[in-house]
Amino acid sequence: MRTLTLDASPYIAPGGVYEWGHEKEDDGTGNMVALTAKQQIWRQEWASFAYGCHQAEGWFLKNRTDFPKTSTIYSSAAGYIPGQFVISKTSILSKPLAQMPKRFPYPYNETSRNNSAPQQVVPIYVPVWWGK
Repeated sequence: MRTLTLDASPYIAPGGVYEWGHEKEDDGTGNMVALTAKQQIWRQEWASFAYGCHQAEGWFLKNRTDFPKTSTIYSSAAGYIPGQFVISKTSILSKPLAQMPKRFPYPYNETSRNNSAPQQVVPIYVPVWWGK
């Protein structure tokens, strides 16, 4: 926030949506449950990767921890829970939640020039061995 010269005070102040120790999230059944300390740290870490050259780190963190949760609605819709991951409105995925990329494909310049490079036989939405 400091880099962008933005003020985060309203968000982290008592009663703010990201007040430490008081973050809550829908558990999928409509009940709001408190996040664990790990989940709050993961969310803050994930959000910190948004700018600069760390977007891939955010992708790895999301795939490794399955946190933040992925929203089923867009962030401007009523009922959106602040802090949840939002799929782009312009996504080309036919089943966005089911087809979220879980692995990097081998780049064409690797598979076309390296006879030892494995071909991409596993769809990108199938988790890698360490993924959730």
